Amino acid sequence: MTGLVDRRDVDTAIPQFEFEDVVQSLRDDMALVEARVRLAAQVEYPGLGRLLQAIVESGGKRLRPLLLLLAARPFDYRIEPLIPAAAGIELLHTASLVHDDTIDTSQLRRGQPTLNSVFDTGTVILIGDYLFAQSAILAAETMNPRVVAVFASSLADICDG
Repeated sequence: MTGLVDRRDVDTAIPQFEFEDVVQSLRDDMALVEARVRLAAQVEYPGLGRLLQAIVESGGKRLRPLLLLLAARPFDYRIEPLIPAAAGIELLHTASLVHDDTIDTSQLRRGQPTLNSVFDTGTVILIGDYLFAQSAILAAETMNPRVVAVFASSLADICDG
């Protein structure tokens, strides 16, 4: 033996990470994103405000913002421009669900009544449009033309079907 480690003794198992471990590592940053999502749902009209708050507080894993933050980690990770981008992604996704439920006349989402099962189509479409607009505002807040272009392209893709 030459003092080297016998390669048969080296543990080559890939470490296992649980989803909750990943979420926990970004807990503080995700709290900032969540606060920004909730802020975007605050409007001066109480009826609309209650609906928007209910939508953004209805659950969901916030997987898209989490993935954005994870993807940014190996690079120049500055949370300030990432917060509006991550919140915008979540609102874009939420708006698409509101519109999809209306188009598909879905009655339930995550075991809860959809907006279109409770309100008229026009009201629901306006709520979805408001969320789309808020996502665009958040994209613009990043001050990054590429982010704005990706959001605009994604919105066009959603509208295109």
